[in-house]
Amino acid sequence: MLDPFVRPFISRPLDIIASFLLKFNISPNQVSLWGFAVGLGCVPALAMRMYPLAGLLLCLNRLLDGIDGSMARQTKSTAFGAYLDIVCDLLFYGGFVFGFALAQPENAVWAACLLFAFMGTSSSFLAYNALNNGKERDPEGRKLYFLAGLTEGTETILFFLSMVIWPHLFAILAIVFSVLCHITTFSRFFKVSRKLKPYDA
Repeated sequence: MLDPFVRPFISRPLDIIASFLLKFNISPNQVSLWGFAVGLGCVPALAMRMYPLAGLLLCLNRLLDGIDGSMARQTKSTAFGAYLDIVCDLLFYGGFVFGFALAQPENAVWAACLLFAFMGTSSSFLAYNALNNGKERDPEGRKLYFLAGLTEGTETILFFLSMVIWPHLFAILAIVFSVLCHITTFSRFFKVSRKLKPYDA
């Protein structure tokens, strides 16, 4: 929901960093993997309740995730690059929540609740792309068509940051974010049902 408003403010700095890295023949896929490796560091950091470190790694992961996309747009985006990016993102999101379950066993139920909600947002997004098969192009030229919703990248980062700043509120934050994710899933379901019906006629 907030992504379209945030993107104009971060696009230029990301483009500058991306163009700098491209001068050294660094590929977008390499940056995706670096970001994923950094993001995985959140799991042991959270498990050991090193929340400031987890927050730092979270921010670095999201920064690298933005840079690899900018690098792809400045060169030539590939289907494998888009595939790698989304797989790394979803694994990172799951790992981050898992880290809170490791930190405190009482968080496990709420972590599972949030992961259940993530299944809805990710499947509603990926299933449409599988069936869309290029019929509808992303307005920003990305390989995958990004369905809008209440919980997109910006909202996810804000909630994750809130969790590391106030870990004692994890249960409440997980419940609120889960509800928002479920709303996103159902809104996408109804939107996609209208988009795909003409192809079934």
